Amino acid sequence: MSDTVQAPVIKIATAWAAVGVTSWSEAAAALAAVYTSILIGEWLWRKLRPFVKHPLE
Repeated sequence: MSDTVQAPVIKIATAWAAVGVTSWSEAAAALAAVYTSILIGEWLWRKLRPFVKHPLE
């Protein structure tokens, strides 16, 4: 690999290792947790938005 490609790959791998992700199964679990949190947040937003008073209305 050239240096221009290798440096970002090493940075990404180091960031994942710093979070504690050391295998593909842990990476999949971490991404699944993030995606699930986003879906729950969207569901809550859709359910609670009618009860929030908008300042511009």
